[in-house]
Amino acid sequence: MNILNISTNPELLVVGTAYLCHLGFDVIAAHDLATVRELSRFVKKADLVVLCHSLTATQKHSISQFIRSRNPSARILELYLGEPSATYGTAIETVDFLPLMKTLARRAAPAFAACC
Repeated sequence: MNILNISTNPELLVVGTAYLCHLGFDVIAAHDLATVRELSRFVKKADLVVLCHSLTATQKHSISQFIRSRNPSARILELYLGEPSATYGTAIETVDFLPLMKTLARRAAPAFAACC
């Protein structure tokens, strides 16, 4: 599975990307729309796009529009903290992110999920 992980927070971007890579996914990281545009070739083959809660609603909207124009079949997972301001894909509260990661881990690497 190809994942495009997008966050304006450098620490969250590194940790999230490293964790997803450790699970066996092919992950590319981006911190804004300009970076996403530069990664246009990867965007076309991304199966999942993760929009971090660190992005503003305006950033999420712009990035989602660009993704949809290049890859309409990509799934968009929008993380938020508190109330979601707008949803452009599947929204998930950030506090629920660990269970999501464990679910992804079970699908990608059963041996890894057993140790979590």
